[in-house]
This record gives sequence, C-alpha cells and structure tokens, in this order.
Amino acid sequence: MSQVPSPFMLSSRHVHLSMRTSRLLPLALCTITLAACTLPQPGSPTQPQAVTEDPTKRTEQIPQEEASPLLTGTGALAERLLPTGVLEIGDRNAPLSLLLFTEHHCRYCKEFWRDQFPRIAQEYIAKGDVRLGIAISPLKKYASSQEDALALICAAMEGKGQAMHDALFDRDDSTPIASIAKLIGLASGPFSACMKDESTALILGQQQAWTHSLAVSLVPTFFLNGEKVTGLPYAADLRSMIDRALKDR
Repeated sequence: MSQVPSPFMLSSRHVHLSMRTSRLLPLALCTITLAACTLPQPGSPTQPQAVTEDPTKRTEQIPQEEASPLLTGTGALAERLLPTGVLEIGDRNAPLSLLLFTEHHCRYCKEFWRDQFPRIAQEYIAKGDVRLGIAISPLKKYASSQEDALALICAAMEGKGQAMHDALFDRDDSTPIASIAKLIGLASGPFSACMKDESTALILGQQQAWTHSLAVSLVPTFFLNGEKVTGLPYAADLRSMIDRALKDR
C-alpha cells in the first residue's frame, strides 16, 4: 500500500474553547488540533484531558476488512457495512482508502460532511479513486452519542447509512431516534429490534476498542491509506493530500 509522504505540512487551527451543550456549538471543553475534539480514554475521568499532537506524524496501518454480507450496494456512491460497523462508501476496489473517525455533536465533523464531502464524493469517490470509511466515536458527555452510533449501524444494515449519518447531524437530543429512522424511511419494527440487539452493541464495542488501538483521541481523525491526520484539514489541503497519494501510488 502506498503511503502519503509524512509529515503533512498543514495550516493548523489550534483553539481552546469552552462550550455550551448546544448541538449547534462545538463540543464542551474541547482542545482543538487543526479542528478536533477529545475522545474519552478507557478508565479516564469524565472531563477529557488536553491532548498534544506529536509534530512528527506517525503512520498507522489500517487493517483491510471483508465486506459484510448484510449489504454491498451498487453504483458510484454505493455503501456497505463492514463487520466492524464501519460504513464504507464508494468502490470497494478504489486505490485509496480514506477512513474517518467522527461524531455527530462535533461541529468540525459536521463541517466535513456538509462542506467537504460533496466535492470529495464528486471528484474522487464517484470516479472510483477513493473509498470513504466512517466510524463513529461516541463522546460520553453527550447522552445521545452512543445511541447515534448504534443508529448509524442499524441504518447501514438497511442501506440507509448515509441518510442516517446526515440526519443525525441535525438531530436535537430531545428528538426520539425512532423519529429520525422514520424520517429516512426505515421500518420501525426492525430498526427498534436492531437498536436493542446485543450484537449491535457488540459491534460498536469492538469498533471503540479498534479506535483506541489506533491511538485516536480526537474527532475528526482521518487515515489516508494508513497515514494519520488529526483534526479537520482545510478543504484545499485535504484534496492536495489525495492528489499526491494518487500520483504516488
């Protein structure tokens, strides 16, 4: 697998913010590297500790996964659910893999999905050059964060992963998740059963363990063909990384 030259020389956005618990604002007490929020570590106190990124970027090898028989999909932006609960979008055989660790209360995660993803989808995914993997990293400070992650897995099982992912960024925590499922066309019975199924929780638990094994402590975090990028790059920088990786492969 070709590797992107390291380290990435990006314009960083280092910000320390104190936030209210509104879904329209950044996460509470977040330390930003580029533009990212801290994830809880196993056994850590509720308040996240400040995370300092090593200036020397390290390469993390992302394991290849077999597609789940639950869904494979067709078309340029086909989606499929991988056994680890990762929602994968695009050609399974695309030469570049862009893996995203994200969360639905994170404003920078929403910024990527709403502002940057459409162009990446059009210029790279639809052309078969890149496949995008989405893994949700729940934040304990938000009561609905775990439920959102389970909902994405259940929706992806029915071919509605992208629709659920988009809808969750606009969800008010007081809105029942069943209402979101109905809004995107999911049958209430199977969706409710999936949300309560222990196997769904097991998938999410294994995904969280995998997340920590990759030393992911901030969202959003990206892996481009195994090269780790913490925080949200500017749109032009991210496209430059992809172009460079395509040229070097």
